[in-house]
Amino acid sequence: MRSPQHIPPVYTPWRHSGGISHPVRLLLYRHLCGSTKACFSDISSSPAPISSHLHLKHPLSIYRCMHPPLSMTPKPCIVNMVASTRFCNAIDLNQVSLDLKIDYEQEQFPGMVYKVRTPKVCVLLFRSGKAVATGAKSIGDVETAFSILREDLIDNAKLTLWDETDCEAHLQNVVVTVDTEMALNLNDLSITLPFAKTEYEPEQFPGLIYRIEDNGMKAVCLVFSSGKCVITGCKTIPQTQEAANILVHDLSEAK
Repeated sequence: MRSPQHIPPVYTPWRHSGGISHPVRLLLYRHLCGSTKACFSDISSSPAPISSHLHLKHPLSIYRCMHPPLSMTPKPCIVNMVASTRFCNAIDLNQVSLDLKIDYEQEQFPGMVYKVRTPKVCVLLFRSGKAVATGAKSIGDVETAFSILREDLIDNAKLTLWDETDCEAHLQNVVVTVDTEMALNLNDLSITLPFAKTEYEPEQFPGLIYRIEDNGMKAVCLVFSSGKCVITGCKTIPQTQEAANILVHDLSEAK
């Protein structure tokens, strides 16, 4: 095998810009030979950033060379959204359950379960006036479910609620599924992924648990050997795509 000092021109696609320095040539050489884990160890001692070794206009060029673009990451599919709002300061759930003809057993659960058929969403109503919607697939489903419950409370339970503009819905959790389209060896991943972020106990749960913390986002990923993953803990829809991007990248690196 030729040494990094004698990499042929085919390995240096940026010759038009003056060539690349030795550390980055070594990086690309190892990448093209199939070894990427130790790439940065040879240039970590350099005080200059990696992009400064390239005579390129865009600092992300080296990243794009080594990793596929984020647009290639599968789009997450929303399977559940949890959101909350508040209608007033206090609600007599015993009376409301009678007015709406809903079974309410406060000894079993403190909230009253209100089921919306279309869209199929379950809303939990509490004495504090707070309501929590679960099972929604979109923000529109959340808003529709809260609106139906609000109208029912006003028309049939004769409650006086806050103005609708003061009852803003807040997303608490967005659960999505992602198919990485990769066959994964969970035993190997439990070793190659960062130990502090990974949990894998196949005797208790068949999936690997991988935690992501980035820019204030905290997500928990359930990774299965089929390549399908469940991501939970995101507070916004854009965060689900960001978490999916990070997950696919980390799995690809550790695979």
